[in-house]
Amino acid sequence: VKITDVKVFPMQTEWEDGHLLPPEAPGLGIEFDEEAALKHPYHPV
Repeated sequence: VKITDVKVFPMQTEWEDGHLLPPEAPGLGIEFDEEAALKHPYHPV
């Protein structure tokens, strides 16, 4: 599984000319999908 295939952060950040654009909604714009994360537990190698 590639990290880009796992959608634990449903809201993606937007970039323009190398700058991170602030979200239009209040807050930092970081959401975490705990159910998606639980489907891909960490297994040390």
